[in-house]
Amino acid sequence: SAVVPLILRGTQRLVLVGDHCQLPPTVQSSEAEARGLSVSLYSRMIDGGGLSPHLLDTQYRSHPLLAAFSARAFYQGRLQSGVAAEKRPPPLGPTWPRKDVPIAFKEVEAEEQQDGDSKMNPGEANVIVDLLRDVLAKGELEITDIGVVTPYVAQVRCLRRVARDVVPRGTDPTLLEIASVDNFQGREKELIIFSAVRSNRS
Repeated sequence: SAVVPLILRGTQRLVLVGDHCQLPPTVQSSEAEARGLSVSLYSRMIDGGGLSPHLLDTQYRSHPLLAAFSARAFYQGRLQSGVAAEKRPPPLGPTWPRKDVPIAFKEVEAEEQQDGDSKMNPGEANVIVDLLRDVLAKGELEITDIGVVTPYVAQVRCLRRVARDVVPRGTDPTLLEIASVDNFQGREKELIIFSAVRSNRS
């Protein structure tokens, strides 16, 4: 149905810009999903054959080591980095296990909790607040340079509540972006903190 207006208006050329390797559309309705609406028009045209996409093969956002996995796993090694590693130094604040690798894992000894249909981990949220405090205290990054991402809506609510304490006085708390993975897709920040939430004995 998305193609019908293009056909009826006699479109001679059509350019679709997208990335079929990114997350698929979020579909709330099981009926819509059963009818195939969980597949974007872009993906349909590529997967259905007949169209060969032109890949913009150079990324300029991430440190090359952060982009390396997705380049191999989703783009068959064709995605290149147009930024040198030394141009993306790790931000001040966190304790980086290796200065040349801008990724760190923080162990949190706190179990997840159920919150309605979602999950949250208040202990993990407090660790993230401490990390935010350390980063902002260094003065290198502004609050708008940081994004906190989590798969669970309940954790988004929990983080927004506890992170108010680290927002500088007189600053709008919403400038610190805390969002679900779906909502954050495609955004760019100097520092991303990922809150995994899940931690249990089973």
